[in-house]
Formats: sequence, structure tokens, C-alpha cells
Amino acid sequence: SDVLLALALTPLLLVRQPDQVWIVFVVSFVSGCLEQFFAPAESALLPSLVPEDLLVSANALGGVNSNTARLVGPALGGLVMAWVGLPGVVVGDGVSFLLAALMIALISVSGRAASAPAPAVAPATGAVVAGGAPNSGASNPGASNPGTPWGGIWHAWLDGVRLVPRRPLSIVFVATAITSFGEGLFGVLLVVFVYVVLRGGALQLGWLMSGQAVGGLLGGLVIGWIGRRFRPARLYAVGMLLFGLLDLIIVNAPGLLPPIARMVVPGAAVPVLFVVIGLFVVVGIPGAASQAGFNTLVQTAVPDRYLGRVFGLLMAVMSLMALGGMVLAGGLGDQVGPVPLLNIQGGGYVVAGLIALAALGAGTRWARPSSAPERAAVSDQSGVSALSGQ
Repeated sequence: SDVLLALALTPLLLVRQPDQVWIVFVVSFVSGCLEQFFAPAESALLPSLVPEDLLVSANALGGVNSNTARLVGPALGGLVMAWVGLPGVVVGDGVSFLLAALMIALISVSGRAASAPAPAVAPATGAVVAGGAPNSGASNPGASNPGTPWGGIWHAWLDGVRLVPRRPLSIVFVATAITSFGEGLFGVLLVVFVYVVLRGGALQLGWLMSGQAVGGLLGGLVIGWIGRRFRPARLYAVGMLLFGLLDLIIVNAPGLLPPIARMVVPGAAVPVLFVVIGLFVVVGIPGAASQAGFNTLVQTAVPDRYLGRVFGLLMAVMSLMALGGMVLAGGLGDQVGPVPLLNIQGGGYVVAGLIALAALGAGTRWARPSSAPERAAVSDQSGVSALSGQ
């Protein structure tokens, strides 16, 4: 994926005039498609490199990397753009992908770190096979033919889908759908919020985005340090709940803080913009907690051979629901305004956090047993395997 992403950037070298902006759209589309392969593979690879008791910290430190890039990347890109123009930015970005591909190629993977092989659910039949060796699936006449490349892909995808109805995955999918819809709203309306509500511009938007990156960086360091003390389900649920509550405060602060301050001190002026920037920093901490808990929860609940498929399904849900949020924001944003719609985003996180807290249990450990005999599996009458949460 990294090599293909580097190649996908090369058409940007042809962009010289504003009427060639369609090339940017095509490159963005192709890059977005390729990233759908990279991200699930990245999340599926981590449990093979890190012992299970360090997964929360490892996922949190991955967030530190991302937020460091969010801070450094725009500034570095601006310098390169000013120095050598767009071609220099494209070449530098392409080289970064190739260096990442080289580092990934040097990784040696031998299976889940410090754990015995988990049993696999045989494709199409639902039978649990010790050591991860699947049955042929021939007993299921409705199964796709795995002998052809596309049949094998469809067959493998269905095997991942069959795990989704079981806890904790079903809860994660519901919460992901709710929060992704809100993220679609946020992606469209953040700029409108800054321009209309905060009376700011590009500079103020940059401050907010930098504040969010700083918060994510601090949150990743904190969770990386203390993450082993908390269950992934607790981090995931409580992180979403606090993130949503802080989002609601951020969205409504510009309208509520000035009148409240004037009630306390007549004529008082509140630096609303700087209050919101501070809240953007703070919200990064529960955001990092929920993301680390989310990744670890899935990684410990799904056998290695299905991780890529399940993460791929989750990304598909994220993209579809975010698209729905973007459509709603575009259709109603001018009529309703950004604040009511952004309240939907914050409220969605609160609802998702409460659902996860109630359904998963704050102290439940949805972890994979260390050996095959300890792992329970049941098959329903249709032959679909269901992994039981331990």
C-alpha cells in the first residue's frame, strides 16, 4: 500500500494551473482507496509484534506518532511549498511513503506476540479448527468458490462478517456507526464554526487544529504510560463519553460563556477563542483513550487471521456513516447553522459511550485466551461460528 500510495502522488507533478484541480480530486480518491488497505493491515499487524498486556500502550503511542505528524507535517509542508513549490512537496511525500514501505518490509512476523495460536473459524462451515487450519468449506453449498481469486476474496470477507454479531464486536460496530456519522458532520462544519461562530479565519482554524493535535499528543503519552492499568472496554467507553461531553461544551461555549460572565461580572469580556482552543487541547486526552481502547478491544477479541477483515469492515462502516454526516451537513448547514448540527456530533459520542459502558461493562476483559482448549466456540444451526467473550 505504501509503494502504491507513493506512485499515486505522481500525477500531482502535472498540476500547473487552477483548471487542473481535477487531478487533485483523482489523486485524493485513489489515495483514499489505497489507505483502506493500509489501515486495517496496520491494526491487524500490531498484535503480532506486541504482547497483549502492552497493546493499550502500543496503540496509544501509535496515536502519539499520528498527532506528532499532524503538528510537524503542515509546518514542514508549508516550508517546502514556499521553498521549492508543489513538486517538492509531492516528491517529499512520495519519499516518505517509500521509506515507510522499506521499514515495513524489514519487519519479521511470526504470529501473535507471546501467545499460542488461536483456533480459527473454518470458512463457510463455522467449525473451529485447532491451530488455525481451516476446513475446505465444501459442506456449505451456498459458499462462494474459493478456487477463483474473486471467489476467495468474497469467501474470506464473509468469514469476517460472521464474527460481527458477537460481543464485543457488535457493540463496537454500533458505537462506530454513531460516532462516524458525527465525524462527518464535524469534518464539514468545523470551518463554518470557526468562521461564523468564532468570527475567525484560516489562522484561527490552524490554532484549533494544532490544539487538537497537541491534546492528542499529550493524551497518547498519558495513555501510553498508564494504559496497562485499565481495561480496553473501560478506556473505550469512558473515553467516548468524556469526548462527547467536552465536544458539547466546546460547541456551546461561544453562546453561553459571554452572558454567564456578564451575569457574574457586568461588562466582563471572555476570550472565547482561547477558551475553545484550550478545550480542544483537553479533548485530545479522552480522544486518545477511546482510540487506544477501540483498537485494543478489537485486537484482543478477534483471532489473528480475521483481524484485517474486521478492521476493514469497521473502516467501511466509518466511511459510509461519515458520508451520511457530510451529506446532512451540506444539506442543512446553511439553514440550521453549525451549532445544532455539531451538538448532534457531541451527543452521538455521549450516546455511544453510554451504550458501550452498559453493554460491555466497564471492567469486562474481552481478551483472547492463551491456548486453544481454553477458547469457547459455539455453532448455531446454520453453521455460523460465534466466538464467546471471555
